[in-house]
Amino acid sequence: MGPIPLALGALTVESGATPLVVASATEARTITLSHRLRWLGSGTVVTKVSVDSTLPISWNLYRATQTVGTCPPPDLAATIVPGVTNVDVQPGNFAGPCVWLVGTIPAGTGIPDGPYNVTLTATMVPAVIGSAWGSDQIWFGDWTPPPAAVAASAYDSYVPAAANTRGANNTRWLSDVDLLNAGAEDAIVEIACLVKNQANPNPAREQLTVPAGKTLRIANILGTSFQASNAALAIRNLAGRVSANSRFYNTASKCGGTYGMCVRAEGPEDAIVPGQVAYFNLLSYSPDAARGFRVNIGFVNDSATATDVEIGLFGDGGELLKTVPWKLLPYEHRQFTRIHHDPAPATAAVAHGYATVRVTSASGRVHAYAMLIDNASGDPIYMAPVFPGS
Repeated sequence: MGPIPLALGALTVESGATPLVVASATEARTITLSHRLRWLGSGTVVTKVSVDSTLPISWNLYRATQTVGTCPPPDLAATIVPGVTNVDVQPGNFAGPCVWLVGTIPAGTGIPDGPYNVTLTATMVPAVIGSAWGSDQIWFGDWTPPPAAVAASAYDSYVPAAANTRGANNTRWLSDVDLLNAGAEDAIVEIACLVKNQANPNPAREQLTVPAGKTLRIANILGTSFQASNAALAIRNLAGRVSANSRFYNTASKCGGTYGMCVRAEGPEDAIVPGQVAYFNLLSYSPDAARGFRVNIGFVNDSATATDVEIGLFGDGGELLKTVPWKLLPYEHRQFTRIHHDPAPATAAVAHGYATVRVTSASGRVHAYAMLIDNASGDPIYMAPVFPGS
């Protein structure tokens, strides 16, 4: 059995009546395409993959494994050498691996109008008589940057904010953490303290055992297990698995009791990554620190490298009030308190505004949150980001 064409796609490069020329001498353009190989027979088969294109650029091939759904970003370490690298294909209608084609047009290169054909070919090694093949073209786009490969998280989950500190208007903030083990065996968990405003490559850690079917609560975790004023908590399951929630609360309320909010643990899937826009609404700000509300926005960088973020603050009419760019250090926790006031310039009062958060680095993963706090009572609410349209 000879080469098996998986799909033919016409890539149309449109630039009007003139050839496409990249305007900036420093700017390159990248095309990405992905296919999923589907083997409808029985048993795993081995293929070799090659690519042929009428578009006058070179292509690189990568793979990414996905059992269901659309293709994940390519693993840039899993290079496929055309016609050489073996690619295993599992049986099943949707079980095949994804193959990514990534081609770059160098800066300043003129490309005439298309269309262009790109052909991906898989050849079985060895050939199987009576075989049946399928192919899914998952995504097809031109002049778009390839998805960046996101490194695996070093931790299973994060509590993005914890405190053991005094705050504005005579508030006093503490955090209790509650760990649930719903399993039938004892679980062992490690909690790391990611101290504010610094890189945390080797944070202080505590290892705990959570009995099967029970919870374990750590009161004022930043004053008992650790010694810190503000931090994020990173959780790693060493045996079994726990779920974590925390209470972040003000003990100095004028009523004599406490006001608090739930800060739940978030997994890697809850983080903001490049290409996403995260939103926080229900935001109000009073320039009078004794009245109305203030807004805090904070982050924890779930990455071993520095990550750039940008906060946008918007007013009652949807107008942009200011932007706050920041470079988060590896595993840094950082919070902007009264962000409408600091850093400068301060904005006007906001009755019902919102904020956006973007990761502006090419790669990285960031957990973000917002807090709306009543200036008079110290009553807070905690908000995780929302992703409209996603």
